[in-house]
Amino acid sequence: MLESFSITPEVDLESFRPAFEAGGYLGAASANVQVRADEQARMVDRFGRVCEMAREYGLVVATEMSRRMALKTVPEGVAFLKQVGASNARLLIDTLHFFRFDQPVESLAEGEGLIGRIQLCDGRSPAPPADEQLQEAMHDRLPAGEGVLPLREFLAAIPEDILIGIEVPMRELQQQGVSAAERAALNFRAARKLIASLPA
Repeated sequence: MLESFSITPEVDLESFRPAFEAGGYLGAASANVQVRADEQARMVDRFGRVCEMAREYGLVVATEMSRRMALKTVPEGVAFLKQVGASNARLLIDTLHFFRFDQPVESLAEGEGLIGRIQLCDGRSPAPPADEQLQEAMHDRLPAGEGVLPLREFLAAIPEDILIGIEVPMRELQQQGVSAAERAALNFRAARKLIASLPA
């Protein structure tokens, strides 16, 4: 997945093209395209144009939801993608954003057929205040299964063929000298352990 692109009111959408072209050449399957607040019809139109551009390079466009983006919940994301009507548009659900906005696991059922990717991580307790959650998301996540988020219930509620990625920035370990490869390995092991613990 290509990371990441933001559709803001002022961004030139053609500025995405070089990265899309490079991603297509390298065999990328999707691009994370976030929608920032704007007039609704304009958001739908501009996201649709990005989907058309991405299709030229064989890319799915996955849009992410959080309290800091125009789309905050699964129902909002589903309604938006239905308005856009692009066959290569999907939802990307980040477990930290999902639970920090107090979304119920039951809402995942509304995204059936439109969820394209999950970003898996865990979070600490208590949750930081809403105005501090960006720092948590960028720097202070936990490996899956090592925090308080109800990830087993979440994973049990999504289709089995959904692609699961791992997004766990850990600034404290980085500052302690733990290498990127070591951080990736410990997160991979944690995710595999969590998934193996689920009922068949």
